[in-house]
Amino acid sequence: VSPKRKPLFSGPEPRKFTATLVEKQHRKKTREMLQFTSNFSHTGLLMLLTYIMSQFTHSLILKRYGRQRDVEGTSIYVESHTSNSLQLLSLLLLTVIAGLIFLNIWGLEDWLQTTSFLGAIAVLIFTTKDYWLKDFISGIMIISNGNIERGNVIRIPSENILAIVLETRATLTSLRDLIRNHNITIPNSLLLNAKVEIINTESRKGVDDFVDFNIGYDTSSEAAQQYLKDVWKNACKLSSTINSERDCNLKLVNNGDHAVTWRLLYNLKAVHGLVEARNSVNFSAFELQDKHKVNLATPLTHTF
Repeated sequence: VSPKRKPLFSGPEPRKFTATLVEKQHRKKTREMLQFTSNFSHTGLLMLLTYIMSQFTHSLILKRYGRQRDVEGTSIYVESHTSNSLQLLSLLLLTVIAGLIFLNIWGLEDWLQTTSFLGAIAVLIFTTKDYWLKDFISGIMIISNGNIERGNVIRIPSENILAIVLETRATLTSLRDLIRNHNITIPNSLLLNAKVEIINTESRKGVDDFVDFNIGYDTSSEAAQQYLKDVWKNACKLSSTINSERDCNLKLVNNGDHAVTWRLLYNLKAVHGLVEARNSVNFSAFELQDKHKVNLATPLTHTF
C-alpha cells in the first residue's frame, strides 16, 4: 500500500475563503436593501399621515374661519382670507415637522448642523426673529380671536387712525384711511397692543357718533340746546349719512374753567360716512354761530 501524499498547501481552501467573502457581501447588500425598503415604507407612511393631517386641519379651519353660503338649499363653507392664511400656516408647520421626521428616518441628522444649508437657514431665521416674529405671532392671534375682521371700521386713538380693515397679512395689516382716503399698513403688534375701537357696522339701529362743542358761560342752557338742535337739522340737509329719522341727543359733559362742553350725539345710516357726517356737523356749527349769537372760541388761560 502506497503512503498518503501530503497536500501541497496547508490552511483553508481558496474556494471556501472566496465563498465566505461572497456571503458577507451578500448579507451586507441584503441588510442595506432591507433598510432601504424599511425607510421607503416609513417615508410613504409619513407622507400619508401628513396628507391626512393637512386635510383634517383644512376642514377644521374652513369650518371655523370660512364663509358660509347657501347653494341650492345646501349650506357650504367657502374660503376666506383668514382661512387661507391659517391654512398656509398649518401647512408650513406640518411641512417642518414632516421634514424633521424624514431626516431622522434616512439618517440625515447632519443636515441640521449649523455648517449645513438647513442649519444656515435656521441661524438666519433665529437672528432675524426680532424683526418679524412679534408681528407674525400677533397676526396669528388677531386672526384666531376674530375680533378684527376684514371690512370692520376701527379707530386707534393713540395713532389718530380711523380706517376700514382691508386684510391682515403675516406681519402687517392693511387699512383704508377714511380721513385721507388712502391705504396704510401698520404692524400687527401695534394693532394687538394698542387700544382699538371696533365700530359696529351691522346693527339695525345704525351707528352713533358725537361731536363736542365748547360754549361760553354767557350762553344759557336753553340757547345752547336750541343752537345744537339747529346745527343737527342743518347737518342732516348737508349729509345724507346722518339719520334724520332719529332725533339727536344733547348732553353736558364738562364744566370747564372758561367754557361748558356740550356733546351732540347723532345717528348714522352707514359707518363709512362717519367723517363726512362729522364735517357737516362742524360746518353747520360754524355757519349758525352768528345767527344764534354763540361764540365757539375757547379763551386761553394766561399765567404770570
